[in-house]
Amino acid sequence: MLMKTKIPNIVFLALVVLGAFSLIVMGITGAQQDKGFQSDFSTYQLGNSKLGAGQYIQAESLFSNLLDTHPTNHLLMWDMALSLAGQGKFTQSANYFAKAQAKRPFLVNNPNFLQQYGSVLSRIGQSDLAAKYLQRANQLQAAAPQK
Repeated sequence: MLMKTKIPNIVFLALVVLGAFSLIVMGITGAQQDKGFQSDFSTYQLGNSKLGAGQYIQAESLFSNLLDTHPTNHLLMWDMALSLAGQGKFTQSANYFAKAQAKRPFLVNNPNFLQQYGSVLSRIGQSDLAAKYLQRANQLQAAAPQK
């Protein structure tokens, strides 16, 4: 009878220890992810600051580093496109605009995206496509409620 109660107690104790160990590991892992997120977010903010200040080369470098870590982020692709356009690298810029749109097709409902992409397309000689993007941007702006 004594043997029957010891085995379930040992199993229970082992499960409690395993559960506690798992919580500790998850806590440490979560803290590391938080640090990584904070670092990436700070880099993203700095990149946008550089972009806004017209420091396109520095912005490109920051966004490039972030894209290495987050290669599917459409906002990073869009910001990279803007930093490249600011440097006159319009073909590369158009490629990043296209990547952002492929990743998030709803961007064709954003008039800012459409205007920026249309402008870049016109710079590389894709006038017909540029006109479509710019017309769509104008339609969206006309349909938007006035503030």
